[in-house]
Amino acid sequence: MLIKLQEELRNMQLRRMQRDELQNKIQATFTGLNEKRAVEQENYEMECIDNYHSLKKIIVDACEYAKTSERFAESRNKLIAVQQEIRGKKLKRDQRDELYQIIRDNFELLNERQTAERTISDEEATANYDKTKKIVDESIDFAKETEDYGESRTRLIAAQKEVKAIKLKREHRDELFAAIREVFSNINEQQATERSSFEDESNKNYTQLTEKINSAFELVYGVTDFRLIRETLMNIQAEVKILKFRRDQRNELFARIREAFGIFDKKRDEFYSSKREERMRKVNAGLDNINVKLERINELMKKDLATLENLKENSAEEVQIEAVQKKIESKEQQLEEAKQRKIEIEKEIDEINNREEKRKQPAPKEAPAKSEAPKEAAPVKKAPVEEAPKEVTPAEKAPVEEAPKEETPKEEAPKEVTPAEKAPVEEAPKEEAPKEEA
Repeated sequence: MLIKLQEELRNMQLRRMQRDELQNKIQATFTGLNEKRAVEQENYEMECIDNYHSLKKIIVDACEYAKTSERFAESRNKLIAVQQEIRGKKLKRDQRDELYQIIRDNFELLNERQTAERTISDEEATANYDKTKKIVDESIDFAKETEDYGESRTRLIAAQKEVKAIKLKREHRDELFAAIREVFSNINEQQATERSSFEDESNKNYTQLTEKINSAFELVYGVTDFRLIRETLMNIQAEVKILKFRRDQRNELFARIREAFGIFDKKRDEFYSSKREERMRKVNAGLDNINVKLERINELMKKDLATLENLKENSAEEVQIEAVQKKIESKEQQLEEAKQRKIEIEKEIDEINNREEKRKQPAPKEAPAKSEAPKEAAPVKKAPVEEAPKEVTPAEKAPVEEAPKEETPKEEAPKEVTPAEKAPVEEAPKEEAPKEEA
């Protein structure tokens, strides 16, 4: 545009002063543009130089890695990544061509190394094949003979890694991988079948044991035969330990058994506490009766002794004195019998209290029997040719929970109250003092 203005200015008729002024302005504009262009060119060249040096450092690092690394795929990816870095940066043509040439040279070196790595003699290939096939065959034989799927998978994956790591011809490598894949497929099918069978059996066992636990709850709430209740709960608990269940089913059944044991303990404690209170009430009533009887006999004996003393002072007949003495002897015998009965009742009270204290003491803990849950089939997973992911072994051992062992005290038949306790307070027959005769 400035050049066009210059041409137009030449063809126009103007005074010299006006022409010079306009030409000076155009020339000043040309000068400003040239200066600006020079600054931009300088900035461009500086940016190109900075980009060149930073990219060259990255490229050299990637090339050094590619020259020494045995991981060809990773080396190739690094070279591709730095190649893409160049595309987005400002560079002079010669700088860009130089960097691209460095990357191309290293791609060629990498291809040569990889080709050399893949090139293997027939003797070495046969030796490696025989060695690796032996490892693969051992892993396959173990997987066919055992039911431990977790160990089988571990050995097959190890064999898979061995095939991958060693130098083999392609047909040999494909053959060994195919054999391993086939065994993985068989294991998955077996596990799927066992999983289905296990699910059916565990659901059936869960239904049966749930019904038994429901019946046990009816026993707990409905009867007071504590030995029968405890044996029933212990038998159910033993079945839960040995039968096949899923972990959540087993935990739920153990939780319900613990709940039943808790209700059983509470009911048994309440029952024995009630029986003890009733027994203590009767025994204490008998003790009160004995105390009243002793007091009454002592009062009557005092009267008889007073009567005897009076008869002796008044020189009563021998017959009267002997009759009073016999009464006194009879009451002494009654007194002795009542004292003996009181000792027996107090001893019985001590025994009841001792039994109650012993029952309240916690039972000694027994070492829980080691019981392992049945092996559960692991979920089926498709085994890849490359390293198969480690799977959880099917032999998950569910922790065996045991409801707290309860010590069922022996039921004691309620002691019968002796006739002496049931009988009302005996009173000695009212005696009349013999009339004195003049």
